[in-house]
Amino acid sequence: IRTLTIAIYKINFIDQVLKKNQYSLVICNTHVYTSNSAITMRLSLKKKISVLMIVNNYFRFYNKLEQAYSQYVDIHKKDLINNSKIYKNWKKKFDFWLKKRFSGKLLQRDANKAFNEDKIDMSKLLKYKNIDLKKFKRIGFFAPHAFSDSNYASGAFLFLNYFEQFKKTIDILEEEKEIFWFINPHPNSQLYKEENIIKDYLKNKKIKNFMICPKRINTNDLLKISDIILTGRGTVGIEAACIGKKPILAGSSFYSSCGFTHNPKNFEEYKKLILNKKSNYRLTKDEINNAKKAFYTWVFKNSHVNSNIFPISQFVDVNLKKKKLIQSHYYGSNFLHKINKTLKKYSLMNDTFYMELKKFIIQNKNLVR
Repeated sequence: IRTLTIAIYKINFIDQVLKKNQYSLVICNTHVYTSNSAITMRLSLKKKISVLMIVNNYFRFYNKLEQAYSQYVDIHKKDLINNSKIYKNWKKKFDFWLKKRFSGKLLQRDANKAFNEDKIDMSKLLKYKNIDLKKFKRIGFFAPHAFSDSNYASGAFLFLNYFEQFKKTIDILEEEKEIFWFINPHPNSQLYKEENIIKDYLKNKKIKNFMICPKRINTNDLLKISDIILTGRGTVGIEAACIGKKPILAGSSFYSSCGFTHNPKNFEEYKKLILNKKSNYRLTKDEINNAKKAFYTWVFKNSHVNSNIFPISQFVDVNLKKKKLIQSHYYGSNFLHKINKTLKKYSLMNDTFYMELKKFIIQNKNLVR
């Protein structure tokens, strides 16, 4: 109620500000949550005011409201055509990075939790739980979202929200006893104070063909052992595609238009894809290559413009000569402190970030109304 009340106040306040002046451009830094930036973006676009969004060092212009309803990096199959600047040595860099990701060597919060090397041995876990996977015709891996995190920030979704997807999917999984399911809560469910929701919901259900995964299970083990990968629109889907498995998505994602995912149009199609024994979950070499290129595009999106002044969160690059992963992630309040220090050393007008942003705005000035 508190969040909703504040959001309503913000919407009305920002709406009044926009009405009082004739703006031709608004600059925002996110399109999600009830932030001032996200609310301003949507209200501006509704009033046909152009929006320049700057996230880290990624720049994009918006001029239609519907653009604000999907991921700010929305990759399509046609976008994966080689670009000499962006895709130089991309495959070597990506394979090096993916190996580090699956071995728990990344600083990124979700990946660190999902693939941390301090994990339980899968064979020992199955033996301890007295589970014989050979008794089942297929193995499934269901990765629900963090239920309270950005349900409506990435475009169309088959369900009202992530929790509804979880509940209705569990009902589907109960129908087919010949598929064994690993149900893995979001690695950062504790951060959202959701760590017991799945466990509490399932404790009274008498389902024998599933296991709720413990915190210390390695997501890579689940990807390798499973035939069916099922998610809403999380990164686990594109991780699965990178190892040759075609995931089932319940909604649009930054990678769902690239041709290597199952994208059911309605609930019945979603259910059929999960239960149909003839459903194909394998990818061709070209589809796997497209999955890797799409994932590279997403992960390395902040590596093409550097800066000596501004700390770039989620900056990822690979030094192939030194075989070294370069990464930076900033969580918390140290961002402005770092800027204050670097401004004493470097000139803003000569900074790569400033020059690239200036060039981007000049090249796209026709998009400003």
